[in-house]
Amino acid sequence: MSDSPHLGLGYLAPAQAQKHVTVNEAFRRLDAIVQLGALDRDRTAPPEAPEEGDRHIVAAGAAGAWAGQAGRIAAYLDGGWTFIEPKPGWLAYVASEGALLAFIDGGWAGGLAATEALTKLGINASADAVNRLAVASQAVLFTHEGAGVQVKLNKAAAADVASFLFQRGYSGRAEFGLVGSDAFSLKVSADGSAWITALSVDPASGAVSTPATPQARVDKFTASGTWTKPAWASRVVAEMIPGGNGGGSGGLRAAGAAVAGGGGAAPAPVVVYEFLAAELPATVAVTVGAGGAGGASQTAADANGLDGAAGGVSSFGAYNARQNSGVNGGGGAAAQGLAGSLSGHRCMPGFPVALAGGNGNAGVGNTGGEGVGKLGGGGGGGGGLSAANLWSRGGDSGSNRLATNTSRRANGGVAEGQGGSAGGGVAGSLYFAPGDSGGGGAASAAGHGGAGGDGAAPGGSGGGGGAARNGFASGKGGDGARGEVWVTSYR
Repeated sequence: MSDSPHLGLGYLAPAQAQKHVTVNEAFRRLDAIVQLGALDRDRTAPPEAPEEGDRHIVAAGAAGAWAGQAGRIAAYLDGGWTFIEPKPGWLAYVASEGALLAFIDGGWAGGLAATEALTKLGINASADAVNRLAVASQAVLFTHEGAGVQVKLNKAAAADVASFLFQRGYSGRAEFGLVGSDAFSLKVSADGSAWITALSVDPASGAVSTPATPQARVDKFTASGTWTKPAWASRVVAEMIPGGNGGGSGGLRAAGAAVAGGGGAAPAPVVVYEFLAAELPATVAVTVGAGGAGGASQTAADANGLDGAAGGVSSFGAYNARQNSGVNGGGGAAAQGLAGSLSGHRCMPGFPVALAGGNGNAGVGNTGGEGVGKLGGGGGGGGGLSAANLWSRGGDSGSNRLATNTSRRANGGVAEGQGGSAGGGVAGSLYFAPGDSGGGGAASAAGHGGAGGDGAAPGGSGGGGGAARNGFASGKGGDGARGEVWVTSYR
């Protein structure tokens, strides 16, 4: 062996002449290799004016005097280029990058700069110009040095980003921090492109908003069904209106006999229950009460009118809104058709007075009782016939001023045998209140009695039907409307 295995230094041969030549060559090689520092590693051709002792790592694709020397150390010695092939494990400092490289697997790798001014650092991973610190590890630990510890992210301007980004397959799924403003926020994404702000904190007031999470949810039931509790709910309010009540039909009598129209039905109550969400099961059965039918028209001679039916019960689980007895309109008889009456204690919150429909009379039908608070007014009474064979108009329904800030009434029939107007619904879907009740039908001395007006959903009650003479049909009582249940969940 004439050269050393690692540095390629020539050995002196026995009785060798001019030994100084071999020794000096070894010194030159040592001078080029030991404490190796190259000026750069991106040149493919030698510089125009190299200085004695300059060293470069030859880049791939080198040509000219450096052709075929990629990866080797080019040292300018004694006015010419000497190329030294590195061995695995050699270290070289590259001045242009301020980085310390290692020759591994046939190439220069790494990039460890001075620890006070590292431009990039990869730990079990490759750092780049954007990700200047790259770490591949099962965990990363920052621990205290005797007291607390902070991780600080500092951005240049309010519109910039200082955040933690969580990814799957290098596609973003969640991000929190100061994202495009000085308000702390938490954002999530299902695909890495469309982002939703889940939480935001105002830096001036500290107010927390959750734009993607509802603060309240209203479930409106116009038919029976099942309510499902939201996972985020803390408080639940159930508002219930039962089915509206039916008005009574008018009576029949022979000419010369007085007879009354049917009574108007009482309005449906409003019942409100409030619950802690934790006390409720995951699902609750909801029942929406059907409207009560109005009393049927009569055709048999001298028949009294028929009573209307009470509206059905609305309920939220075991809690319900139901009618008391006598809320339906009574059938017209000789002197009167009795109006329905609702006890105030049937409402929640309750009140100490009763709400009634209008009586059917042998004269003009009475106007229904006025609404209170959210409650609608009662149905108008049906018009009757006097012994002198004079017909009378039907009564108007009571008004519900709170719902619209104006007096609303369903008109009673004003022409002979004219039916009462149907009640109007509450305009706007955000207001929970019963619909209006119907007006009473007018009587007729020479034809059929007018039908009572139907109540409007939810829970409007019917007006009374008008009276008529034998040989004709009395006016049918107006039908009550179906009820409704609203369940409002609050965060």
